Amino acid sequence: METNCERIHYCSVCDGSAYAGKKVLVIGGGNSGFDESLYLLSLGVSEIVMVEAQENCCASEITQAKLRSHRNVSIRTDTCVTAIAQDGNCCRVTLENQKSQENNTICVDGIFSFIGQYANTHMFRGMIDLDDNGYILAGPNRETNVPGVYAAGDVVHKDYRYLTTAMADGTIAALAAAKYLRG
Repeated sequence: METNCERIHYCSVCDGSAYAGKKVLVIGGGNSGFDESLYLLSLGVSEIVMVEAQENCCASEITQAKLRSHRNVSIRTDTCVTAIAQDGNCCRVTLENQKSQENNTICVDGIFSFIGQYANTHMFRGMIDLDDNGYILAGPNRETNVPGVYAAGDVVHKDYRYLTTAMADGTIAALAAAKYLRG
């Protein structure tokens, strides 16, 4: 897939306010996609086009109902993004319906991707404690169960995963590691 656009984002809290009064594409029909879309609407985004590759969106029914109640939201299932290109002040996005194989191109001001994430921690399995989803279990100073080993960022088991929380984790882990090294 061609992806040549500077307006692709992964955090509506971080980048959403720049799109007040504008049209955005949201990729992903899970809870994250629906929750973040509702947040984008609260910031004043004027129109949302959501695409989901599966036949149905898997977000909770209550959250889906909240988003679907907005007239300025369209949800396209069985749809994949096949190309993204910068075109002046917009991103030209080609969408392909998986059932009909039909393509159409839309122009949006920005793109937000919420298609899930996983912790890339498989190399630590059996060495440090991980939760059932593979996230590293760390204490308040970001210490793991192995003395002298600290974890920070989006691989840590926590409720919120944002740039700012990852930075805070890094600071805490670095200070705790320095204290550990000093004895």
